[in-house]
Amino acid sequence: MREFYRAYEHTPEVLAQAMTIGWTQNIAVLENGESSTERAWYIYGKSMVHLSGPRVWQDKNRAVGKDICRHTGKFLSTQRPNYAILLLKKQKRSIQPMTKILFVCHGNICRSPMAEFVMKDLVKQAGLEAEFHIESAATSTEEIGCPVYPPARRKLAEHGIDCTGKSARQLAKTDYTQYDLLIGMDRANLRNMRRICGGDPEGKIKLLLDYTDRPGDVADPWYTGDFDATWRDVLEGCTELLENIRASLLIQE
Repeated sequence: MREFYRAYEHTPEVLAQAMTIGWTQNIAVLENGESSTERAWYIYGKSMVHLSGPRVWQDKNRAVGKDICRHTGKFLSTQRPNYAILLLKKQKRSIQPMTKILFVCHGNICRSPMAEFVMKDLVKQAGLEAEFHIESAATSTEEIGCPVYPPARRKLAEHGIDCTGKSARQLAKTDYTQYDLLIGMDRANLRNMRRICGGDPEGKIKLLLDYTDRPGDVADPWYTGDFDATWRDVLEGCTELLENIRASLLIQE
């Protein structure tokens, strides 16, 4: 409680507005607002009233009937308070909950770790590391504790991707509640994933290449030895998966 009042000790008008929203919302604002300006934005956005807190000043002549936010230089209409919420979302994307993805194959030494580290690399290139948690697992117990299969590790290294420290682990039923998406490499994986997880009531279990224009199974190099084909499948699948997730987040905004 003391932290709450201390956060607004120099902005009594923001404190007064904070008192009009729920305590749970106030906790979220304190945890995610990195400055008094951001906290003011969220407070006024959540209360759906006209922005008038710190760093917002009113046009003295009232000629245009708008306010200007000094932080962004954007006009905030006094007639459309909903616009404030759109602005907040653009300014603070990190408020989005983290997207958690688990890639799954039979042994967790070839295809799923390749997908894990390719996806991590794509997310890093996009500057979205803070918004994703990505891991991989096996449906079987055959390779538990083993590192990434050397040819798979070399294929990743060819593209500047390091998978040091990764060891195989088995998918657990609890993973279903801990991850937003559980992505299998082939249809046999999906059957075993549903068996281990006790079904798929929330529709989280997906096939990687179903996100592409050529749905099907990711090539299994354990039998073919063709890691180039697996690389192409994994890269295309992960690229399209990331685009799909980014598009869905934009729609939610």
